[in-house]
Amino acid sequence: MFNAVIYFIVVLLVFSLSYPEHPSPITLADAFSIFSAGCILLALVGRMWFKRIERALSFDTASEGEVTRQYHATVTKLSIMAVALFFLDSFFLNLKYWVEMVPFLGKLSLFQGVVAVSIFFLYLGIIWALAYPSYREIFGARFSRRSYIWYQIQFHFPVLFPWIALSVTSDIIEALPFPNLKTFLETGHGQLIYFTSFMLILMTFMPKWIQKWWRCKPLPPGPKAEAIKEFLESHGLKYRAVLRWPVFEGKALTAGIMGIVARFRYILVTDALLDMLTIEELKAVLAHEMAHAKYKHLLFYILFFAGFVVISYGLLDFFFYAIAAHPYFLKVLVDPKPGQMNTLYLTLSVPMLATLIIYFRFVMGFFMRHFERQADLYSAFVMGTARYTINALEKIAFLSGKIRDMPSWHHFSIKQRVEALQRAEHDPSLRRRHNLFLAVLILIFLSLLTGVGWFVNFSGIKRGAADQFLTKVIEQRLQEEPDDVDLLVALAMIQHRRHRFHDAMSTYERLLEIAPNHPVALNNLAWLLAVEAPEELRDARRALRLAQQAVRIQRTPVFLDTLAEAYFANGMVAQAIETEKEALSLAPEDGRDYYERQLEKFLGHAKKGP
Repeated sequence: MFNAVIYFIVVLLVFSLSYPEHPSPITLADAFSIFSAGCILLALVGRMWFKRIERALSFDTASEGEVTRQYHATVTKLSIMAVALFFLDSFFLNLKYWVEMVPFLGKLSLFQGVVAVSIFFLYLGIIWALAYPSYREIFGARFSRRSYIWYQIQFHFPVLFPWIALSVTSDIIEALPFPNLKTFLETGHGQLIYFTSFMLILMTFMPKWIQKWWRCKPLPPGPKAEAIKEFLESHGLKYRAVLRWPVFEGKALTAGIMGIVARFRYILVTDALLDMLTIEELKAVLAHEMAHAKYKHLLFYILFFAGFVVISYGLLDFFFYAIAAHPYFLKVLVDPKPGQMNTLYLTLSVPMLATLIIYFRFVMGFFMRHFERQADLYSAFVMGTARYTINALEKIAFLSGKIRDMPSWHHFSIKQRVEALQRAEHDPSLRRRHNLFLAVLILIFLSLLTGVGWFVNFSGIKRGAADQFLTKVIEQRLQEEPDDVDLLVALAMIQHRRHRFHDAMSTYERLLEIAPNHPVALNNLAWLLAVEAPEELRDARRALRLAQQAVRIQRTPVFLDTLAEAYFANGMVAQAIETEKEALSLAPEDGRDYYERQLEKFLGHAKKGP
């Protein structure tokens, strides 16, 4: 399931970054033909690879554990191929454009996402259909191919529950007449607050929906059920229910825990695990699941996802500015040709996907592996010995296709887990040291996450990158339209904001040569000459003339404040006070503080005298 989480995040990210080229550079018929060819290619490659595994099983040319390893590796490679095909659909077949063409529904984010996810499920369905014969032989499955595909969909679909809820909520917010709320949610801190709150609420209630979707049932009465409940109660774990987990008809050898609050916390155990393990071994497995609740691992997973949202939100801007500042992409933004905008967003998707893979596969994966080890060590501690936990792991490894030596990005191999438990048996301090190790790493991670999140979302460097990019865009446009007043105003304001005062003054001078009565240029140049420019560039008398001219054109609080500063710079304090009073009288209620402070400054200087 954890692999599916990454696949679906990649798919939704790729789709969201794709650009709906209008008009489409490819016809719908051609797009469908290429899409169909991709499905056929996936099927041919998958058939060839799975046939190799089936031959190995038929002729016993490899050990069972090696065949199991090949099976999982083949499924992974084909899943990555499916992601690559979806990448092609999004950026080369103009998928988003065709989705948006659907009447009434095309603009809804939920509908767009459903189409994207359905296409990816089709690719996965092809893989599962081809994988079934190998799966049946390796794991002794007795259900049909159709049932196998349905079980896969049923098992993986809850991965999408948070996204579905988020999309529905976003579409509702988009339809509401609350522009301030929408503006807030577009900011970095707005995204953080919204996503974290949403995930906390969702993860609280979602386990109830998931267990119903999986059609979980209470444990049947019996000695094992009674022993499980007694064991959990004796260790103070609060939960809603222990349920039979009928995933793959209950034949999978697994257990799990869902829920961050006791009222909606469920412990899931498959029939195969109940049948295979002794009561003491079952207790060891449940102690492992208890550890996930005790150490709040599920809350950390929410933190990981919220952290990625914050980092990716900021990095998207950085990557966009860095890529779009390239001369080729600048021309694309200024005068796009058919197909070029998607080239820009395709390029943008590469560093975003790299960030996603690094973050989840390596950073989150590292913590997940060590959370599992923490749970293993806790299980041995609760049971008073590692023997039962080791026995359970060894049985699972053997009956799951002899996968003892096969690690994953989110779990150590069973061999590594057993070795750690054996070390803990001889060194009881290992559990304490591992807990300390994780605590230190979590603190470091939180510090880095906070620092990086602030840097990419709120630091001046981000604004500087944006200004630098906009400067290049404006300069590119000015080469074609050198007398465009709006472009010159925008360029001068950016230069002003970046404290490039000499450049800003030169741009305002150029603007006034073209439009001598442009009020913004008059006001802003007056402010620079009177207040903000370095001493050697200031000219109080000219600042006063420019400010007076701007006020004659538009008598606004901003322009009057500049005129007051110009009077003040020329030693005309009484005029500065009267002008600032007028500015204050015209200022809106929510903007009066600044003008009141300005008036206090002038009055204070008047009291001191010359």
